Amino acid sequence: MEYGTDWKPKPYLAESWEISKDELTYTFHLVKNGVFHDGQPITSADVAFSLETVKKNHPFGPSMFGSVTSIDTPSPSTVVIHLSKPVPGLMLSLSPLFMPILPKHVYEVGEIRSNPHNNEPIGSGPFKFKDYKPGQYLALARKFHYCCRDG
Repeated sequence: MEYGTDWKPKPYLAESWEISKDELTYTFHLVKNGVFHDGQPITSADVAFSLETVKKNHPFGPSMFGSVTSIDTPSPSTVVIHLSKPVPGLMLSLSPLFMPILPKHVYEVGEIRSNPHNNEPIGSGPFKFKDYKPGQYLALARKFHYCCRDG
């Protein structure tokens, strides 16, 4: 999710979404052309994996996602999040700052905190990792053909 200057959610990796009347079910429809920096497609399995990983590992994970009871992935481009109670801040919690979409194919094996790819991360944003020298610099390169922005 991404937010405009008016703090209203706007399309990003999710091109559309629905929220049930009881606010216990959120359904997201992902963009079809989203890819990670290694060329692999971004799928609903990546979103579900990311949410579960953040829930377990982020300092705010339990408070942001503690009410998530299950996550369904009925298709590669559809994610359904089920809650035990309404969570007013859920949409904000799904922003890249709090819940980056992690490539499941890279991070599903082993412990997330000690994964060797943490030193050369594979993301999905408009800039990709290029080089890093601890205490000196972090270099990023522009990702051409980025799915979610013009220009």
